[in-house]
Amino acid sequence: MATPHPYRNGFSVLPNLRRIGVDEVFQTTADELPKFRKLKQEAMPLQQWHVEQDCSEEIVAAVREFFLEHSPHPLDRNGTLTELSQSVAEDFIVHRRQNEKDWMALGYVFLPSQWWPEQQIGKSFREVHEVVPGMDLTASEKLVHAMIHSGPFERFLWSPLFEERLNCHPRFPRAEFDPENPVLFMKIERQVLVGFPKLEASLFILKQSLISCDEIDHSALLKTIRSMTPEQLAYKGLTISGPKLCEWLERQTGEWHQRRPEDIG
Repeated sequence: MATPHPYRNGFSVLPNLRRIGVDEVFQTTADELPKFRKLKQEAMPLQQWHVEQDCSEEIVAAVREFFLEHSPHPLDRNGTLTELSQSVAEDFIVHRRQNEKDWMALGYVFLPSQWWPEQQIGKSFREVHEVVPGMDLTASEKLVHAMIHSGPFERFLWSPLFEERLNCHPRFPRAEFDPENPVLFMKIERQVLVGFPKLEASLFILKQSLISCDEIDHSALLKTIRSMTPEQLAYKGLTISGPKLCEWLERQTGEWHQRRPEDIG
């Protein structure tokens, strides 16, 4: 099955939310499960993949029941949430609100995209997203309310990778782009937000996938990188690789030949 995402014909710097039905929450195929279960088993001894702070038993039970009820694949109904987290393809996070305070209360994150789950646990939505350049957090309280009381919602994030891997925990050094041996993938993170209004909590479900180089719209990627601020380039891991990648993309798209001699320098 082709990976569903909005980046086949262009890239946006900030993600957009789209309301979906509960029947669209999970899109993993049965043949994908062995790969993700193996990746999770490999990650477990190398990093902290389970974090928790003030997450009630009621919320844990509700999340577990949601997976059991809506997963398209059979799950062990006697298994704990921790055991369940290792058998599904998705990672997931719980965000909680109580007495006008909100915080990340639980996380089972095996395949993070350049962030430390143990550094984000207990932080508010605003604190977690302060590192995202250009994101408007003035209405963060309304966003938290929508996460809990509306939805489900879907959004996608993209990250260029110069090696083939899904576990991008910052514990592992990140490869830079090498134009002499060009390797380019796009990591797509599909995020689904499911609200639990009675429990004042929201479930973030994270599914990772890779787009190969020949599936990427090179012209659109080049245009996007050129438009990014230094802060956005740093956030995407393109401070060093960005110029080299742009030059390579120019050659792939033919734009290199359209340069003036003084631009090539």
